[in-house]
Amino acid sequence: MKTLNEAVTQSRRAIQKQADAATQETLKGCRWLLAKNAENLTDTDWIAQVEASGLKALQTFLKTLANWRERILNYFDGRHTNGFAEGVNLKINLIHRRGFGYRNFANFRLHVLVAFDPISH
Repeated sequence: MKTLNEAVTQSRRAIQKQADAATQETLKGCRWLLAKNAENLTDTDWIAQVEASGLKALQTFLKTLANWRERILNYFDGRHTNGFAEGVNLKINLIHRRGFGYRNFANFRLHVLVAFDPISH
């Protein structure tokens, strides 16, 4: 959603720069005009219109959507995210930072193993 919102904002700004004064005033602060009439669009119609529009920001969004489509849909199918992996990485980085860097990898490894041992907590 963040990527789409940014693409819509960039596209609105690009349209606004090329528009006459009256259209610029209408578009100023009103980015939702570009997302209007969603009930009349299917996903393929919307994609075709974006491709035909020539708006680079939205076309970049389409590439991102195509590249990540399966992972995005996985979230909606089963609420699968990489949150657990991100949490593990954060915890390991905090251990590394707390140790001011470890000169010996074995010591760092032991600290990580202890941090993730369910018995030691």
